[in-house]
Amino acid sequence: MKRASALIVLSLLLTMLLAVPVMAASSLKVEQTSPRDKATGQSVDNMGVKVYFNKDVYSKSKTVRKANADKCQLYDNKGRKISTKVAFSSDEKRVMLVVANTTGKHKAKIKSQTKYTLRIKSGFAAADGSTMSAYSMSFTTLNQRSSMYISFGMMGVMVVGMVFFTMREQKRQAKREREAREGYVPINPYKEAKRTGKSVEEIVAREQERKERIEEQLAKQRKKEQARAEKEAEKEAEKDYMRVSRPRPISEAGSTYKYVKPVKKSKSTNPKNQSGKQRNKKKK
Repeated sequence: MKRASALIVLSLLLTMLLAVPVMAASSLKVEQTSPRDKATGQSVDNMGVKVYFNKDVYSKSKTVRKANADKCQLYDNKGRKISTKVAFSSDEKRVMLVVANTTGKHKAKIKSQTKYTLRIKSGFAAADGSTMSAYSMSFTTLNQRSSMYISFGMMGVMVVGMVFFTMREQKRQAKREREAREGYVPINPYKEAKRTGKSVEEIVAREQERKERIEEQLAKQRKKEQARAEKEAEKEAEKDYMRVSRPRPISEAGSTYKYVKPVKKSKSTNPKNQSGKQRNKKKK
């Protein structure tokens, strides 16, 4: 009898010891948040916290979702509640989003460089019915003034960089145009090698390539100019001619003028085909 009682007590003790880890493993808990706890530099716009759980927290029941949402609240640095919205996703069932409500009549006014706290009350339930104990995390919003100065500084750096690269490209373009007009201008390879620290052979090889490139550009430019001149000459020549499809009479333009061939008068004092009497009468 005593032996049987001892076995029963031992079995109960083992059951109780094993039940604690099993219950702990099956409970709901927060695995991660974004931003992390005690993080700084959180944006003031659309301020919120994304909470990642170890279990699905999305439920098809609106009642369950509303009960869980009522257990989540954001507080300011003075412990006052701020208007909060809670959202669950059917695509990411282990994620919950808690954001400050910045619209509507009771919208929250989020301040920069201010500490905010998210609190989840105990009893927050997962989809399988398991619950979690109370949870809290905090973060600090970004200092907007320093952020503005940083933005202006970055913009200034970008403007200076753009001006620098633009001027450098303009100088290179001017050099290329000058070379295209004047052709290759030789340099002293020894002075160039001393200035750049490169070998004379490397300078000579590079200058040879540059010379060939410039000559090729000049040849292309001369060819283009010649083709342009020939084209302009053809256009000027075409301006001196009027092209018609066929010869047309002036009557087609509406003119009623008729050409009459004039009769030539003879200037001779002894016209042909006249008798002697006729000629004597004209003399009288």
